[in-house]
Amino acid sequence: MSNGTVGKEASQPATGEGFFQTYQSLLRQKERIDKDLLKLQSKFFKAISREGIAPKSKAAYVPRLQNTKILAEAVRECMVPGVEMTMQDILKSLTKKDLYHTDSKYFYTMVNNKLNRDPLVKKVSRGVFVYKPRKMEVAL
Repeated sequence: MSNGTVGKEASQPATGEGFFQTYQSLLRQKERIDKDLLKLQSKFFKAISREGIAPKSKAAYVPRLQNTKILAEAVRECMVPGVEMTMQDILKSLTKKDLYHTDSKYFYTMVNNKLNRDPLVKKVSRGVFVYKPRKMEVAL
């Protein structure tokens, strides 16, 4: 049996029909079922594509609001140099001076991240920041 052929005991009748014949008929039955399933799947996918029920894209495009400055520049411009400002003061100043436009629900977080990463803005205490601009050197 090590040469890969089926031995005599596999083709001898055990209970009316031989094992080998049963195996062959089951394979044919499986092939018919697979073929029927493939037909049904193709009909289903055709119906979906005709109906327009295909899965929608994950994110809808939302047009950006017009901003002439990046957020970091807008934050620096709204802050008063050398004066301690809280997050609320900075957010109010940004909206009052109309420097940055967004509809994001994460605007507070965005501004906070910019303040914490900006080398020109120093954190004095929790939620309190000071803008310390570099002195402009006059080129002669």
